[in-house]
Amino acid sequence: MLGFLYDKSAEGLKNRKLALLAFRRNMELARVSILGGALALFIGMPARFPLTPHGLTIMRLIPSVLVVVTWIPLTILRRTAPHKIIDRFVQVIEQEKNSGRPIKVVSRAFVLLAGALSFGLGLLIVMYVPIRR
Repeated sequence: MLGFLYDKSAEGLKNRKLALLAFRRNMELARVSILGGALALFIGMPARFPLTPHGLTIMRLIPSVLVVVTWIPLTILRRTAPHKIIDRFVQVIEQEKNSGRPIKVVSRAFVLLAGALSFGLGLLIVMYVPIRR
């Protein structure tokens, strides 16, 4: 039923490549979730709060700055994965394989679904949570 959750092509990979793929998918998941939430803020906050044009510019800069500040380090981490982290992933994968558990890596479809859910829930919260004044 939920076959799109895991990447089937990752089953035959060696431990190091599997660890690298898992790490990169985790970074993609973090980036897409942040982008979805920031996009919800970018759309929802100006619609929710009536502002002057100057205030609207500042309100739109907040999510944009959040994306840039978080996106750049996550992209750098994704491209140049630290050896200590990958070694830890390899260690965990080996332990899981030794105990007989299947090793699975999330698929890109799941990453996109997580981003869409992040956007939808963020927009729902921004638009429908009551504001106390």
